[in-house]
Amino acid sequence: MNEISIQTFADTVKQKLLQHLSASYPNLNIHLHQVPKPGGILLTGLSIQAPGSSVAPVFYLDDHYYHYREGTSMDDILCELVQAYEICNHEVPEIDCKSLTDWNYSKPHIVGRFINISGQPGDRYFTTRPVTEMIGTDIGIVYDIDLFSFTGKAFVMPVDFTLMDTWKITVQDLEETARENLPKLRPVFYDTIINMLKDTTDYRRNEQGIMDTSIKEMAASIDIQTFPELPVYVVTNTQRCNGAISITYPGVYEEIRQIFKEDFYILPSSVHECMCVPKSCSSPEELLSVVTEINHTTISKTSFLCDDVFEMKNGQLAPALSPDERNQALLHNVPL
Repeated sequence: MNEISIQTFADTVKQKLLQHLSASYPNLNIHLHQVPKPGGILLTGLSIQAPGSSVAPVFYLDDHYYHYREGTSMDDILCELVQAYEICNHEVPEIDCKSLTDWNYSKPHIVGRFINISGQPGDRYFTTRPVTEMIGTDIGIVYDIDLFSFTGKAFVMPVDFTLMDTWKITVQDLEETARENLPKLRPVFYDTIINMLKDTTDYRRNEQGIMDTSIKEMAASIDIQTFPELPVYVVTNTQRCNGAISITYPGVYEEIRQIFKEDFYILPSSVHECMCVPKSCSSPEELLSVVTEINHTTISKTSFLCDDVFEMKNGQLAPALSPDERNQALLHNVPL
């Protein structure tokens, strides 16, 4: 094992990467910075900006650091980062950032996504970004400018308080705008879990390069292959990214309820999707044990949403168990 601090590792990568890229890409600006994520997570980001460019792609080094300590060579890591930058250099277009400071220009592209807010007090991620809290849950909504319509690529620009001040809008304005835009910009997609498991696009790489397999692992935990007739549905968006919020789109709950012919529980399998299970098939206590086990053994920290099971009440996402019931279920770890 290579014993080295992540700061020393990051400094070394920065210097060597600059040497590797300078011949083909002169005068690059490479910076290291900590990037706060929900849950008090700080990732080590390395940004690379070409002269005159308004875009600086960020590469997270945390997973590379882990692999380096486990024996991966520095040369292999540098080769991977060089290839990643070359891909970005060809794919990432120039963005007219000045126009994005105009609210009327940006408004049609505002979207929201679910995040975990359980560690919010003192969390640096929330000191710069507006958050809409979903009352009674550990879920919040943060907002981005979806640049897909400009670029044809899945790029976003985070909405922070500075941008809000420039726009002279409120959090309520953001919330209402995102609610209107989301079904159009990121349409809902849902299917049976069996069909979703056949679709390899459901397995994404998260911000640290780790493959997310939440659907697959959760399906295995409830032994879905043994009971193929069990009508479990996965709800996400057509991009298969940050799609858990799509369960709240107008009409989605009603459509799935029509399929089940009954009410259903909602399992937050990650920030990217949720699973829907008919209430007649299992209890919320049993499903909670599945959710918590997968969350703490499989889901990456940046994809984690919450340890809970939900249902719809009066059109709102609400916990299926009271706080006392939830604590008791977690304490007894109800087996399936």
